[in-house]
Amino acid sequence: MYLLNSAIFLSFVMGATGLQPAPSEDAVSSWLERHGLIRQLAIHLEDQLPELPASERPAFLLRLAELYASLLESEKDAEARSEIERRGRSLLKKLGRNSTSALTLRLALARGAYRGAERLSEQWRFRADQDQNASSIRVLFEEVVTDLSMLSNEISRELATAERRLE
Repeated sequence: MYLLNSAIFLSFVMGATGLQPAPSEDAVSSWLERHGLIRQLAIHLEDQLPELPASERPAFLLRLAELYASLLESEKDAEARSEIERRGRSLLKKLGRNSTSALTLRLALARGAYRGAERLSEQWRFRADQDQNASSIRVLFEEVVTDLSMLSNEISRELATAERRLE
């Protein structure tokens, strides 16, 4: 809590004094990252997005997509993961579907969806969740397979394009 309060205070002081460093030089971002506050860092960066010059947006969006992908991979709490997925899907709309950062984030979102479906199937298998039926869980897995198949095709196309450029 102390770390978060310090970050908020530092952000307030910077705003009150008119100090607005470039996002790549942002002291709050550096501080949050040094202290391992990745979720807070992602939210902080997301808040900076509207004020960014167009020239800085692609690198900034890539960084944000990488943070969300990392958070999705490591988050254990289902509710927190759901919120991260929501933010990630919102970011995808800003990225466009075929950028490298979008593909990375889409893969992380697909993995998250797979883990959710897997968790539901385990609960159903052990009869822990009587509300779920096998057909609804099956639909979730089919959606994941469809998403991963489309993603695989897009990554293959991107790879082929990159290989052609190298020739």
